[in-house]
Amino acid sequence: MALIQFVPILMSLIIFFMFLNLLKKLFRKSAKKLPPGPFKFPIVGNLLQVTGALPHRSLYNLSKTHGPLMHLQLGEVSAVVISNPRVAKEVLKTHDLCFADRPTLLLGNIILSNCRDIVLARYGEHWRQFRKICTLELLSANKVRSFRTIREEEARDLIQSIQSTSGSPVNVSEKVSHLANSITCRSTIGKRCKYEHELIEATENIAYWGAGFFMADLFPSMLVFPVLSGMKPALKKVRRELDHIFDYIINEHKEKLASRKDQGTKLDAEEEDLVDILLRINDTLQLEFPVTSNDIQGIVLDMFTAGTDTSSAVLEWAMSGHGVRPLMGNKRMFCSVSVQNKRSSGRNRRADLGDKARAQRSHGGTNTEGSSEGSTEENRSIRRDHRFGRNINTLRADT
Repeated sequence: MALIQFVPILMSLIIFFMFLNLLKKLFRKSAKKLPPGPFKFPIVGNLLQVTGALPHRSLYNLSKTHGPLMHLQLGEVSAVVISNPRVAKEVLKTHDLCFADRPTLLLGNIILSNCRDIVLARYGEHWRQFRKICTLELLSANKVRSFRTIREEEARDLIQSIQSTSGSPVNVSEKVSHLANSITCRSTIGKRCKYEHELIEATENIAYWGAGFFMADLFPSMLVFPVLSGMKPALKKVRRELDHIFDYIINEHKEKLASRKDQGTKLDAEEEDLVDILLRINDTLQLEFPVTSNDIQGIVLDMFTAGTDTSSAVLEWAMSGHGVRPLMGNKRMFCSVSVQNKRSSGRNRRADLGDKARAQRSHGGTNTEGSSEGSTEENRSIRRDHRFGRNINTLRADT
């Protein structure tokens, strides 16, 4: 009973000393010359000025007042915000080695086994080796072209799915998100995995915990914040799920490669997914840092997070009314795209990437004005496309 009475006093002393340590870090004079920035409040810094539903809008409004290069204090984290293309080029290209390191985040330490990936890894020999593998093997032009069949099959499934709902409203966001997820999943781990939905759900959780302003990352010296905020338990739960999923995926790929090796055959370029490539490189090349299961998990998660949400967001943005030239409801744009598609690919064949390149060389991009000359068949296509545009407008008005 006597010990229980001292618990509140002990907790108060711990919080008091942590608070003093935080104040010392915030008010410590820095020898670095920092860019100008808005007024910084005690302890929280500029958090109150940037947090909200649309942080990027807040940063844009602040940059209009304080210039394209400004300093923000986000809790204990000192940040420099760049909003000018010329200055961004200086940072990302001219002086890229000076800014190559990444901050230490709780998400990277737990989900990625101390940042065993490319996006959050510390700059060094390990990062350079895996960046080279990605450049020459995983994301080379030939490898991206080898995934063409996957993209065409998933795009065809998307079209058939929309056609099957004729007369009913279509959730384009959901359809486009499913398209991006399916293409990325098949490109990284091959055939549709029985844990595909669990993997996508885990990736969405990672994107949530990695995209917000969380106290555990903004106040890293406050060791109680990761537990009190629920971030650490949630990330550990996601990590356990990912370990189970990737153990199954990696073992399945190893068995497939061992079976092919016993038969004396190799996988074709179009059959190899990203996991196959990483396992092959680890077996055939003398690497300074062997490819471990944690490395495979980290790189595949990088591909997932980079290829799912961003791709679907761009497609949705381009098709909606937020783009510079939105497609939805733009009758002239639909008309021109349809006519050029038929000119380049023919009426009885699906368009492919080669047709797109030929159309761009022939027409110099999309001609939104259309053409007053053409065959009777093309004029009929134009009238049909205008009717299709009216139907799209009706659909948007109904939904």
